Amino acid sequence: MTNQTEGAITYADDSLVGGSLGKARVKVNTEYVPVNAQTAATAVGASSRVQGTGEHDIALDIDRTPDVKGAYPVVLVSYHVYCTSYADPDTLELVKTFGRYVVSPEGQQLSAESVKSAPLPENLTREAQAALDSITTRY
Repeated sequence: MTNQTEGAITYADDSLVGGSLGKARVKVNTEYVPVNAQTAATAVGASSRVQGTGEHDIALDIDRTPDVKGAYPVVLVSYHVYCTSYADPDTLELVKTFGRYVVSPEGQQLSAESVKSAPLPENLTREAQAALDSITTRY
């Protein structure tokens, strides 16, 4: 166990940290930023898009040395990947319903409570909703 090796340094996702493991603050400009949902969301929200991807591809290029106050840049981003169209209208409805729930305030709250995920920043929530709205059926 990492908490049994004196002087050890490890990376553990914030959702796993507790008890005897400490948390490092990361220096961003002149500020030492603590890890929490808001500082992680700030870093993610300030990130740019990977160039050369599709209109609704929200692949992020995380800036590990941000110039944004209160951004904790040591983050891991999880993605949902959807097809741009589905042959079956019922499948399309299920996919959109699920995706909309995930990005909804209720879905984000449950994710934060369950696994300490940082909430999507408003700009990414809007982009995710537009991406979900763009999914169609193919005939």
